[in-house]
Amino acid sequence: MGKEHDVQARIDYKKIKAVMGWDIGDGDSVAFGRRMEKDGKLEPLYLHKSRDQQVEKTAVTRTDKGNIIIGEDVARQKEFEINFKRAPGKWNNKSGAMNMEYKQLMFDYIRGVSEAILQNSSNRDGTILKTVTTTDSKGNRQWKKDEVLLVVGCPASVIWRGEEMRRQYEKLISEAVGIRNVVVTEESRAAIFSLFGMKSLRNRIDLQKGVLVIDLGSSTADATYLLPGEKAVNVSWDLGASKIEYAMLDYILHSPKAEKELAKIEKLYNKNKVMIARDYCSHAVFQLRRDKEDFFGGKIGENAARQNIHLSMIDEDGDMILDEDGEPQTISIPYKVTEEMMDYAVNQYEFDVQKNGVTVSQGTWKQNCRRFLDDIRQTMEKEKVSVGTIVVTGGASNMPFTLELCRKKFSDSWVTPSDTPSHSVVKGLVTIAYNEVKAPAVRSRVTEDILRAGKEHIDSMIDKIACRLSEEAYDDAVSALDSMTAVCEDDGFFEKMVDGVWFDSNVGDITDTVQNAIQNSLSRNTMVQIKCSVDEWTKADHSEIIKRVNKASVELYADKAISDMIKIHLSDVNTISKNVSLPDISMPDVAADANFIGAVVGCILSGVLWIILSLIAVAVPMLAGLLIGVGFFASSYLIEKMQKYRKTPVSDGSIAKAVRKMKKEKQSKLGEIKEPLKTALYEAFTRSDAYGPDFEKYYKLLTEITNKAFDRILLETEDGRQ
Repeated sequence: MGKEHDVQARIDYKKIKAVMGWDIGDGDSVAFGRRMEKDGKLEPLYLHKSRDQQVEKTAVTRTDKGNIIIGEDVARQKEFEINFKRAPGKWNNKSGAMNMEYKQLMFDYIRGVSEAILQNSSNRDGTILKTVTTTDSKGNRQWKKDEVLLVVGCPASVIWRGEEMRRQYEKLISEAVGIRNVVVTEESRAAIFSLFGMKSLRNRIDLQKGVLVIDLGSSTADATYLLPGEKAVNVSWDLGASKIEYAMLDYILHSPKAEKELAKIEKLYNKNKVMIARDYCSHAVFQLRRDKEDFFGGKIGENAARQNIHLSMIDEDGDMILDEDGEPQTISIPYKVTEEMMDYAVNQYEFDVQKNGVTVSQGTWKQNCRRFLDDIRQTMEKEKVSVGTIVVTGGASNMPFTLELCRKKFSDSWVTPSDTPSHSVVKGLVTIAYNEVKAPAVRSRVTEDILRAGKEHIDSMIDKIACRLSEEAYDDAVSALDSMTAVCEDDGFFEKMVDGVWFDSNVGDITDTVQNAIQNSLSRNTMVQIKCSVDEWTKADHSEIIKRVNKASVELYADKAISDMIKIHLSDVNTISKNVSLPDISMPDVAADANFIGAVVGCILSGVLWIILSLIAVAVPMLAGLLIGVGFFASSYLIEKMQKYRKTPVSDGSIAKAVRKMKKEKQSKLGEIKEPLKTALYEAFTRSDAYGPDFEKYYKLLTEITNKAFDRILLETEDGRQ
């Protein structure tokens, strides 16, 4: 989007007709999509082939015939896998239950999600899939691989970050679903986009001041602080809510009933030690996951029903214990989900937690969560960013104590839960996908419009400079001439009687006085006027950026409340412009350019002298010949020829008449002076050997500022897609 990502080289955005976001979580998965049309709405995609359910369990298996089964349906199968989501670096490792590589398990599950979406009639009847699916020769639904963009989330951990890791995941997804255009981005960044749909936040936060999202998922706890256009900070621990399920299992296994059942098996099979085959506990953990969700969702109370959990066993050598039919021997352990069990799961059961592949904590779930929050706070302080708003999302945020821990740790911030924790990531992924397609063309158009406006602002700037300099210099020339009529002998001027008329001045006095007045005026005002006008020019360009970019935000985020949240201000552009600079932009130095000053002096002096000479030539007939055949602005010719007549006397009356005429004809003369002055200014500013290159530099700078401002409304940061 804001940067030249490789994905842009691979995707033909003009062909994209719909976008999808899939949140492939370690515990649950959910998918949404929208058409690229202006009136396209965010719509759920159902992940079961026949049931209209938005959230599906992340579980997978293959039948003997090779058919893929996902979600709740796997519970009816003999073997299946859960908690198999791994970073590419661990794809070659094998799972316990099915002895399959994690890469294959992820491939199968993602393909199963794709097939479920395609097979569900509610999806096919909707407006999204109609435009981007087709039927093959066997009657099976398929994606039009070039007409849909799929964005999938990944944890913010270092082991998932980096272009190579993402490319591997993108390739796996693309091959599994048959869609060419796939983008992988951080789940916690996507969660930030989902904040736009939270009505409770719309009047409470300013995204341009930064926001922190803490995403407590099934396998990882991620935190992303985002200051659009400037900074992104990620913290990721392998602290997932799935640890609660294994803690619940551990609690059951330490119960007297479990110990009694294990002792029976030891005696029955004459074994010294019998243990639970933890690699083959998918059914049990799957069952406990539902129990956990029901408990924290308020569906299980003090009168919880007793249930049975079925577990396979191994001996002390690690060999599976088989029954007389050669099948794994199982035991059935009764249990109830109680407050005591759940207290054990969060306050007593201890486990190790890793960050970026290194163990950083060992303790209970709550202890590890507190340390995770400590790490976030310390990281924010190290990065010197303040956190005003914190949104807690993800499946584990349904456990009430997680929000309490966050509020205690960040008591100086406003901490709020997401109103749709299971959908917070996926909706953001769709927004990212939509912007990935829509934004490049919008960005290009906005940049062109701003550069076009910038050129118009240049013309306006030069016009203002010419007007101000012309009027100041003209007034100063008039004032200088006016003062000559009051000059007396003590001022050093000679007095001479010619034909009974006193002449206190001569042609040289007039020429020098006017020329000096104009030069002094320009020397005094040119730098000020240019700097003032350049400042106005810059402000005009910055205002244009704000107007155009915020208009683009409205175009990208059709919801007005959302576009109001995602907008830039003058302070943002000023900050960007300070951080984005090109060296040696010296346009104000035009004021010191001798060629420019000479041209300006000549323009104004010509207009003034013409008025004066046209009047005093009546009293000094010998000057009349100078005016014949001389162009209006041939000042250099006039000044040169007038050197011969420097001593020629001029009466005060003639000068006074010239002053009155100059005052009377000021506006018309200013119009005559301004046009050649504008030409001189423009030529001075754009001289190829002087300041001309500065304009090109400025346009590049203006483009860069525009791009970075645009990045802000896309929530991009300096290091590209987060």
